[in-house]
Amino acid sequence: NGKVVLLSYDYSYDDTSSTYDTSKSYIITLNSDGSLNNEIEVSYSDNSTKGFIANDDGTALIAHSYGIYKIATDGTLSKWKGLVNASGAFVSGSGDEQFDTIADIKKDKDGNIYVLDSAENKIKVYSAVGTFIKSFSISSYIYKFQIDNNGNIYTYNSTSTLLIKRTNDGTFINQMG
Repeated sequence: NGKVVLLSYDYSYDDTSSTYDTSKSYIITLNSDGSLNNEIEVSYSDNSTKGFIANDDGTALIAHSYGIYKIATDGTLSKWKGLVNASGAFVSGSGDEQFDTIADIKKDKDGNIYVLDSAENKIKVYSAVGTFIKSFSISSYIYKFQIDNNGNIYTYNSTSTLLIKRTNDGTFINQMG
């Protein structure tokens, strides 16, 4: 639709208490010519953001260390995936709907959401509406990944310095480095 969506934090420093106020965040939508289309303030101030996805329907997903938030078009924030404790906070977990340590999040050309859990050494895949599709194991020391237009997944192992190419179901294709 020719729009660019950004996540912005409002960091203001309070000299009297020597603290940063990170209580304001914004979803900013720009038109294809760079002009402002819309700005929505959201109540999200978590500085452990691991990734951000803008969806075609105007919503957005924000990956936190242990879960994923969804921001509605009106700025309403809800928990999309992850284990929540009694006080409502995301906590570490394992399983199809839980995360031990999210390192990155991406969306493929079909709208499926890929979540890299670096502690579980897995990539978990969900449909655009959040239905679990599959997961597959990857090597350790992977913290970022990319998906190409053909759906192939590229991971970089920071210890062995290998760039590994896989199919979208995790099958090894080749490696470089």
